[in-house]
Amino acid sequence: SILQQVNADNLNDKEKKQLTDTLSKTEAAATERRNARAAFEQGEQALQNNQPADAIKLYKQAADNKYVDEGTRQKAKEQITLAEASQKKIQGNLRQSYDDAKADYKAGRYEDARTKFEVLSNAGFKAPLFQKSPGDYLKEIDKRAPKTEMAQTPAPEAAPTSQPAPAEATSVAPT
Repeated sequence: SILQQVNADNLNDKEKKQLTDTLSKTEAAATERRNARAAFEQGEQALQNNQPADAIKLYKQAADNKYVDEGTRQKAKEQITLAEASQKKIQGNLRQSYDDAKADYKAGRYEDARTKFEVLSNAGFKAPLFQKSPGDYLKEIDKRAPKTEMAQTPAPEAAPTSQPAPAEATSVAPT
């Protein structure tokens, strides 16, 4: 910048201090502006990776930075709206998964229910008011059908399935 080109040797002590302070403030402002832009870019990545909650935080961080340029601030506000809509859609999908998992649980399909409740739990899904959380369902499933039994069940099914396929292929070829 122009300030960095000023020869401090030609200044008195008061002017040197003022130059140093101004350079320091200018560098801090430039750094903050870069940080705002970086937060915006990270928000874009989070949104592309289907992480709208993280994107919203990053966009707000960018928009609230006092050194951000007006174009980035406006775009961050627009992206917040987009991320919020995406988040609502995901929450709706999670609610449907929760209802499906409950139906599997009630029907005794504990393996299917466990998988869905684990996904919901990992996604941070909060159950509707007065309903069990995914974690509570997982505890009940563990009591009714421990994981060890469920882990052993699919293994025998996998072996016979892979063997008949070649036999069918051979029987289909001559026909």
